[in-house]
Amino acid sequence: MTDRVYGILAQQPHLKSTVENTPDGIRITHKKGSHLGNDGFKPQIPVTPSKKATLQYDVSFDEGFDFNKGGKMPGLGGGTANRGGTTPDGHGFSARFMFRSGGHLTAYVYDMDKAQHYGTNIDTGITFIPGHKYTIEQHIELNSGLNHDGVLQVYVTDRSVPNSKPKLCIDRHDMKFVNGDDPKNNVDVLMFHSYYGGSPADQAARNDSTTVFNHIQYQPE
Repeated sequence: MTDRVYGILAQQPHLKSTVENTPDGIRITHKKGSHLGNDGFKPQIPVTPSKKATLQYDVSFDEGFDFNKGGKMPGLGGGTANRGGTTPDGHGFSARFMFRSGGHLTAYVYDMDKAQHYGTNIDTGITFIPGHKYTIEQHIELNSGLNHDGVLQVYVTDRSVPNSKPKLCIDRHDMKFVNGDDPKNNVDVLMFHSYYGGSPADQAARNDSTTVFNHIQYQPE
């Protein structure tokens, strides 16, 4: 999906970010002061609907990347694909990622168990190192009915480390993403988000910072 994603990103209105298609992948540079989706990228890309699906992509951060207080990264969603403080009502969910201070990686989930205004952070135990290339694999299985039996699995591979293997960082089998009795509920959108924030202004990029995405794959089951 890499070429398709680039074509969509290239058409997105943005104020303080640039996107290039290079041999290394899609280079997104967030300029100093870039903050929130209007300065970055937040397309909702339709994908083949499925009750089970896997997203995989490579990501790296150039040397000098400013993680500051955090920002959004791509992940899967469905239906209303809740974000921005909205409350899931059983007809949508989102499961993006976030880089946090120091490069710490979390899954950032809006599901029916969301107990606060914004999304729930689920720790991966991974800390990004600028200059390293990582593969992120996200597997989602929707819950049945209103049961807590949905699946969220996240594997991360540091491909800059010789002979590295995928590390299972999240292995949840108790998720309540949606009302699984509704046949319209599916994994059906790639939320290809790349921007700084969180809303507080001090979460903006403090210097020009570049992320590279490549080998984007979506597999419904």
